[in-house]
Amino acid sequence: MNDRIKKNLLDLKYSKYLQYYNTTIILLATYLIGLSIALISNQISTSNPINFFFALILSLIYCGTIIKFAINFKKQLHKIPKMIATLS
Repeated sequence: MNDRIKKNLLDLKYSKYLQYYNTTIILLATYLIGLSIALISNQISTSNPINFFFALILSLIYCGTIIKFAINFKKQLHKIPKMIATLS
């Protein structure tokens, strides 16, 4: 394949991972804002420890998954410019 075609494909791949990374950051921020609003307005009851623990576990699983994806996308964003530099 031509180096120019490879570079264009890598540019597209970079744009894709940048969009994925930005989306994960927006999802995480939206979730944390919604969770804090729910806690402030007492829609998540802190008086019942079982329900609060369940909500906490689900939140940790969700946030952990989103953070894992964000880290993976960030690593991909660092790899692609290096690959483009080797083509030039």
